[in-house]
Amino acid sequence: MFLKIVEKFKESAVPTYQEIFKDIGKRSGGVKFLVDLRGTVLEMLDIETETDNLVALRFLNNSLRDLLGLWFSGGMMNLERITWQSPCEVLEKISQYEAVHPVRHWTDIKHRVGPYRRCFVFTHSCMPGEPVVVLHTALMEEIGDNVQQILRQNRTSEVEDPDKIRAAVFYSVSSTQKGLRGIDLGMYLIKRAVADMRREFPEIVDFSTLSPIPTFAAWLLTKVRSAETIESLMTEPEVLEWNQLVADQADEQDQDALKYLQMTLPSNWYEDDETRQSLQGFITRMALTYLTQEKRRGFAYDSVENFHLGNGAEIYRLNWLADTSGKGLSQSFGMMVNFRYPPDAELIKNSNNYIFNKCIKVSQQIQQMLATFGLLPAPTSS
Repeated sequence: MFLKIVEKFKESAVPTYQEIFKDIGKRSGGVKFLVDLRGTVLEMLDIETETDNLVALRFLNNSLRDLLGLWFSGGMMNLERITWQSPCEVLEKISQYEAVHPVRHWTDIKHRVGPYRRCFVFTHSCMPGEPVVVLHTALMEEIGDNVQQILRQNRTSEVEDPDKIRAAVFYSVSSTQKGLRGIDLGMYLIKRAVADMRREFPEIVDFSTLSPIPTFAAWLLTKVRSAETIESLMTEPEVLEWNQLVADQADEQDQDALKYLQMTLPSNWYEDDETRQSLQGFITRMALTYLTQEKRRGFAYDSVENFHLGNGAEIYRLNWLADTSGKGLSQSFGMMVNFRYPPDAELIKNSNNYIFNKCIKVSQQIQQMLATFGLLPAPTSS
């Protein structure tokens, strides 16, 4: 009797619209409709101010998220490699969906799916011809440190030489469906792509990303604007180098080192050799501080970093002026970071250590930089 009461209570607690959603999902085009519906609900949540409406929208969003999370689990997804021979409609969608490094023209996309490149997508049987997550990879002799070199190097006329492929560099991963936000498919796509490339190129030694640090510039500018003295921001050697630059370049009325830094950072400082050299140590150290010390509830503050560390990757290397596009400079002052994906056993260990102990795995090179700059290692617990 008690079990029947519990069962009836569970049934009454399930919103009626959830059964309607399940029925819609069984129909042709129904799953895509529900994905788009949740995208619309998320947009409404961002702008809604009425409390009653917010509560109703949150319930609706949670119901859709739970349902779509079941339908779009990693094991339900199909891995496909995209080439220049793939359907034109798919290539066009991949170009449109690219969120990290915009595709400029057809030659650009031809290069990104051509020799020494791999483009993998996840698709779903209920959404044929619709890429759900897209992963762009460069096959290189070593881990890359400059995204412009990867994007501009046109190798479409070459024949791949397996002896020149020792590293696979993931330089862009994009989720294409707003309605699947919060459903982690990127991790499964990377793991499936790694397995596929290991079979094709057994000699590959390193799997790594070349990732942006999208909120670093905003974080650093806030630090600089709120600072009271230049000494509170820079180390003694950095202060000496910056003061020399100020003395050489600034007008007499702009000789204040802190104010000159506040004016310089939002400008085109990277176009001047002396300014670029003077700021390199400071910006690199602050990027390292941001990645290893700045936290949100004990985890990495940066969303891209948090994603890769949760997957089990390590912070392998910081790259100075690795993305000199307008977007790269405005978001991260051109800094990019390699997150290296180790073999499976170490990957699982790193992931568990980060998720349960909030411990950030770093390479020996990053450890040496932390020691040089006098930065404490990331805490192992919160």
